[in-house]
Amino acid sequence: MVITKQNIKEILHCRDVYAQKMIDFANGDQEKLKKLIDDKLKEKEERPAIVEY
Repeated sequence: MVITKQNIKEILHCRDVYAQKMIDFANGDQEKLKKLIDDKLKEKEERPAIVEY
C-alpha cells in the first residue's frame, strides 16, 4: 500500500506541509516513510505536554 499525504495527515493529525516534508524526507522509500511515521507516533506518546503555570 502506498502511503499518501492524506494518510499521514490522518495518522499524525498534522498539516499538509508537515506531511509533504515527511514524504520528501523519505525520498520515495515507503519503508523509510513507515518508520518515520512510527517514530513520530512514538515521540508523540512519550513527549510530555506543555504545561503553563
